This record gives sequence, structure tokens and C-alpha cells, in this order.
Amino acid sequence: MDLSITVVGNATTLLSFGLTVTMDGMQGAGLVDLLREPRAVPVHYDDYTVFASPLAEFRDRMRQRGGADRIVEIPRGDTVVL
Repeated sequence: MDLSITVVGNATTLLSFGLTVTMDGMQGAGLVDLLREPRAVPVHYDDYTVFASPLAEFRDRMRQRGGADRIVEIPRGDTVVL
């Protein structure tokens, strides 16, 4: 594999125990490092109002890890050949 499709946004359900269903920026950047993929496509970070971690947090965390150049952002509605 040469890229990860990384689900970020830190969405939490409205259930009483607050189940987190997507990663925040720090967790997403950690996953990209763990997988050692040369590219990361962040997805599903602003689709609904339940997201607590904006794309900027993922960008910042990747930058802190020296991986800002690994991020491939795809504008909503665009397509990319993998």
C-alpha cells in the first residue's frame, strides 16, 4: 500500500457514554506514522456537526511529526485515481 485513507474529525456519538467513532488529529497522525505510508488522505472530518477536531488539527499534528508533505487533500466532490 502507498497511502492511507485516514478518518479524522473526532466524532462522538450522542450516547450517554460518548463513544468516539473517528480519530482526532493526534490519533490520525499517529496512525499514518504507524502504517508508514508515504501519503495520507484525510476524510470524514466535517460532514456533520458532531465533529470536534477540524482538519487543521490533523494538518498541525502531521506538521509537528515532519509529515505535512504527506497529506493529500481532496476537495469535496472531487475524485482521485488510486
